[in-house]
Amino acid sequence: MHANYLDTLDWGILIAYFLILIGIGIWASLKRKKGSSLFLAERSLKWHHIGFSMWGTNVGPSMLIASASAGFTTGIVSGNYAWYAFVFICLLAFVFAPRYLGARITTLPEFMGRRFGQSTRNILAWYTIVTILISWLALTLFAGGILIRQVFDIPMWQSALILLVISAFFTMAGGLKAVAYTNVFQMLLLIFVSATLTIAGLYKVGGVSALAEAVPADYWNLFRPNDDPAFPWLPIILGYPIMGVWFWCTDQSMVQPVLAAKNLKEGQMGANFTGWLKILDVPLYILPGIICLALYPGLKNPDEAYMTMVTNLFPVGMVGLVLAVLTAALISTVGSALNALSTVFTMDIYVKKFRPLASQKEIIRTGHVVTMAGALISVIITIAILPAVFLPLQARDGLDDRRMVEALYVAAGFGQVIATRASISGAEGGCQAEVGSASGMAAAALVYVMGGTPGQMAHACAMALSNTLGLVCDPVAGLVEVPCVNRNVMGAVNALSCAEMALSGVESAIPCDEVIDAMRAVGDALPASLRETGSGGLAATPTGRRLAERL
Repeated sequence: MHANYLDTLDWGILIAYFLILIGIGIWASLKRKKGSSLFLAERSLKWHHIGFSMWGTNVGPSMLIASASAGFTTGIVSGNYAWYAFVFICLLAFVFAPRYLGARITTLPEFMGRRFGQSTRNILAWYTIVTILISWLALTLFAGGILIRQVFDIPMWQSALILLVISAFFTMAGGLKAVAYTNVFQMLLLIFVSATLTIAGLYKVGGVSALAEAVPADYWNLFRPNDDPAFPWLPIILGYPIMGVWFWCTDQSMVQPVLAAKNLKEGQMGANFTGWLKILDVPLYILPGIICLALYPGLKNPDEAYMTMVTNLFPVGMVGLVLAVLTAALISTVGSALNALSTVFTMDIYVKKFRPLASQKEIIRTGHVVTMAGALISVIITIAILPAVFLPLQARDGLDDRRMVEALYVAAGFGQVIATRASISGAEGGCQAEVGSASGMAAAALVYVMGGTPGQMAHACAMALSNTLGLVCDPVAGLVEVPCVNRNVMGAVNALSCAEMALSGVESAIPCDEVIDAMRAVGDALPASLRETGSGGLAATPTGRRLAERL
């Protein structure tokens, strides 16, 4: 769907929706006590705030569209991840929540640090930060940027920036309270829109019995045979608990609303409410995809199932509302992630290691700075090297969005390993830690897209990192225009070259993990002047100093 499709009424509803959303955010920020923490909403959230916030963080447009696509291609089997989540959310409510709230913690790394020592807290804090930056922010922004770019015909960087500006506004103005309050409004509207779409689709197809006859019989099987290539029942039953416990019970972005509960009862009720909301995934998100198959069996791209239903079944005005809801769901996920990022870095890194006696005012100010810094880093990851590699490849080879998202998850996996063993921060390891890491992540993901093996992915990443080893971070005037932009281009070309070499059989002489360790050692050996301080390298040249003085 393109913006040209939108009627004047659609635009009016779209604008009105965002004005209401901003109004709720401002109202929530005014309700926040002056000088109070941004992170846990003064521990005042009630069960409905918690439930809708957790569900809103989980349910973004990418998941909604992917669920409809899964319904179109395989039926309700993917609903296993919805009902099965209920089990682990109950585990959060009755096992984890009493311990978290009893300990009065602010972050999950803090809780683990009390039990297993401060080194554990430090490791988990940095792991959480990297996970949020790559898995929550960068991937969500990339998927959302594709949606907004397609609809409104604007560049990718503008799409990502728009989402971040609005999300950062809520996070900085009202903290978790503003995010939670807006989530209630957004998710209620999302339920209304998707329920209306499902009902309209059922009416169009002729009712439930007509739908059952129009699609294959196995589309109603919740469990598939164990030899099914996509959804074998045994891996779902045995494998999902590992991810389920991690995601629903220990992930900072998901658990933070529970930590902000008014009391244990509200926290438990809120978590349980989330479990019931997850069950709605089947009728609200998966079923429209099945209905789309019955109505439009010739649809070539299953990822377009949800929006195909919207554009064909909804009248003028409702289309604008759907776009508003989808965009707001993105903002919800990004806002929650930014708040979690700000909380972990401020409390587990800044306050714990550097300023244990920091005042509340200083903590709030640091939270604002971290929010802006996190937004900037996520934009760089989203619109620099990775998109420079993937978007032209997608256009050239006609790859669908699902394949691209899978590749981004591959990149995220390699990025997390790099961040754990070395660093992705220019202030810590020089530009090799930023451009080099992104180039290595892109190289591995490219190999995946082109059908390479896991071993070839590792070799591609190792070669890309090796080629950037020792690259310094020397931004002129503290800005990214010089020389960072040029180095991002170099990183993209490097990723392409290393991916092609790995696919042709070339192997890195040094294993990937050893290359990452070497990058860490080189980063530690770099003088401070070459690690984002703006006091060495190109920043220290006469012209570089004149530019800094002028700006």
